[in-house]
Amino acid sequence: MPEGPLPRFSIILPARNEEHRIEQTVETYHRYMQRDCSVPFEIVVVTNACTDRTGEIVEGLFAKNPSLRLIDLQEPGKGRAVLRGLAEAKGDIVIFCDSDGATDAADVLRLLQIVEQGRCDCAIGSRWLPDSKVPIPQPLKRRIASRLFNLAVRLIFGFPYKDTQCGAKAVNRRASEAIASGVTALGYHFDCDILWQLKRAGLSVLEVPITWRDQGGSGVQVGRDGLKMLFGLFKIRVRRSTQKG
Repeated sequence: MPEGPLPRFSIILPARNEEHRIEQTVETYHRYMQRDCSVPFEIVVVTNACTDRTGEIVEGLFAKNPSLRLIDLQEPGKGRAVLRGLAEAKGDIVIFCDSDGATDAADVLRLLQIVEQGRCDCAIGSRWLPDSKVPIPQPLKRRIASRLFNLAVRLIFGFPYKDTQCGAKAVNRRASEAIASGVTALGYHFDCDILWQLKRAGLSVLEVPITWRDQGGSGVQVGRDGLKMLFGLFKIRVRRSTQKG
């Protein structure tokens, strides 16, 4: 990445075997940010135990997207990829979102700006608020599973949020440091560990309606992974209840 002003915003895209859509996601976000963002920014792609050409494709985008960086991880786990991205992000305000481009580019920027304005320490995108827009919803089976999982999350942690699993979350430095110091979940339930750590740290979280489009191809298996995620929630809750503070 060429030398220049330090970025104000960082966009982290954890990517595992996304060779068919990573280029479109990066170029869409870069084009929108370049046009509508008034501060320096960077896009950090964290490849996550990829066995396809994702990393090679990202490297090929450097010439067209000078604000792009690539971090290559050989170990699996979306949580691990996000934590590594947060640790190496240069921006004061950081957002991590799914590399499939499900979150509208305008909302990526809006979440970053909400945190920059000091309205909260963490802004999380939501698909389930009255003003949320979901032009392409998930299949019915996944929507039902999502609502059941959210009910379990709210009962276990006492969260008020209607959508903890949406991939778009923006944080300031205080929130990023709290996440780095306490989050240990590396699987799909790491979003809940993040929110629980922020709650324990006394940091503010704002749930924000966004435009979101299901992209298909999710690696989550509703039955098998749903049980793993539920078990992971209880592990987080039990572990946190035994810790001081």
